[in-house]
Amino acid sequence: MTEENPSARCADAVRAALSDIHQARADLTEAHRLAEKYDLGEESSIESAMRALESASRDLEGPVQRYSYSGGGSCFPAFARVATPTGPRPITYLRVGDLVLSCGSSATNPVPTRVPATHAHSPHRVLRIDFTDGTSLCATPNRRVRAQRGWVRVDRLRVGDACARPMAEAAGRVLRVAPDGVAPVYSLYTAYTHAYIVDGILVHDFSRIPTLRTLWHRLAQYRRRECQKAHAHTWTTSECIASGSSS
Repeated sequence: MTEENPSARCADAVRAALSDIHQARADLTEAHRLAEKYDLGEESSIESAMRALESASRDLEGPVQRYSYSGGGSCFPAFARVATPTGPRPITYLRVGDLVLSCGSSATNPVPTRVPATHAHSPHRVLRIDFTDGTSLCATPNRRVRAQRGWVRVDRLRVGDACARPMAEAAGRVLRVAPDGVAPVYSLYTAYTHAYIVDGILVHDFSRIPTLRTLWHRLAQYRRRECQKAHAHTWTTSECIASGSSS
């Protein structure tokens, strides 16, 4: 009996380990938030565990690149935090039907919006955007963020670019964009505006022709609503006819 390809088995094992590591990072991020909120005194131990996980993730970058993982679209690692009406939540915690805060290209007045779809992808190369105020955002290179130049891919951001922060008074000024390893990545869609807030920055659902695709989806949603209205009107009229016939 021929043994299964050992390289493929090793690749699968590394993929599973990375998924576990990044899910653990998301869980620890949430634990750290709760520890701070309720003054539990566990912040230092949680931070130590997070650093150990980050080190383990970096150690696996070599095997990941050797096995040439492809994956994902425009996405975020598990520890990315999405703005919701009840506060930031790790992207892996969100499910279809949950509410997130969304707004259009003006990046003003975020409103609660339902999530119609979520996606999980295989490990993908991630870039880290560091801002001048010490905050950061990690995403795949083709993810688009709202900048003063429009919807700009992460790998095309320039030092000094101002990225929209709908929940803050000032935009995020890009200090640097650098590789941040390889990780399983996740994404979600939002209704109507197709934009939501990750780690304070306004991002778009779509990596290609975002404005056109947003308009297309809005048109499709409008047509569905009109069809539903027409169907409801026809049904109501039929009921009236049936009611009149029986009287």
